[in-house]
Amino acid sequence: MGKAIRSISFHADGNLLAVGFQDGQISLVGFSKEKKELTEIDKTRERNAAIVCVRFSPNKKLLVASSNNCSIDFFNIQQNKLARVGYVTHIDDAVLQIDWATNSEYIRASTAGYHALVFHAPIGEEVKNHEEIEKIVWDSWTR
Repeated sequence: MGKAIRSISFHADGNLLAVGFQDGQISLVGFSKEKKELTEIDKTRERNAAIVCVRFSPNKKLLVASSNNCSIDFFNIQQNKLARVGYVTHIDDAVLQIDWATNSEYIRASTAGYHALVFHAPIGEEVKNHEEIEKIVWDSWTR
């Protein structure tokens, strides 16, 4: 790919990867099991800072990406295109890790400032109701 990769995520089907680059680019890369080769399908650059984390949603419809400039972007990937459908920019620190809820309706963002923030996906609205947060079942649990 010719440049510094900062993050990567594998789609549950095993035939698609999301790659976050140091320069802010995000690429969708297809994997052909028959040919055993990688092919870039689509790319975008919504930010000019390193893409720290990329994660596919459990329902396989969304991709979330965080960057060093304290923002999160949500992409619809159903057509093998990176179509941005939401974003968050009011985060105090860089988001280092992201977890999805099993229903793909929420993400939990762990920041460099040791905060865990919960957002509705893909609209990016922060969830502050503790009763609502306690009911969320997480697909992964990153520390």
